[in-house]
Amino acid sequence: MSFKPEFTMPNDLSKIALQVLGIFFGSKASKKIYEMKTGKSAEIALTREQTVPEMIKERGKVQRKDVMAALKVSDSTAGRLLAEMEKKGLVKQVGEHKDAYYVAGKEA
Repeated sequence: MSFKPEFTMPNDLSKIALQVLGIFFGSKASKKIYEMKTGKSAEIALTREQTVPEMIKERGKVQRKDVMAALKVSDSTAGRLLAEMEKKGLVKQVGEHKDAYYVAGKEA
């Protein structure tokens, strides 16, 4: 297989590429299994859910951008975290869109 007739790929290249991909996906699967066994991913979520109420306790309220900065996460991750915490009653959203901020919820 080649893109141009003057360029040819070594015959072994496809075998090597498949081996590299196998190692890559194997390591990803291994990491996921390790996280499931040790509960590491659950620990991270719990830590985040503990951090946000502490921030609210200190500041009185937080915005999504505060959560993004404190937890070093993206805007969408911060939004999902805050929405999940609101469902659990840990925080309460006040306002909408860019003016929105969060205060302690009824469960906090």
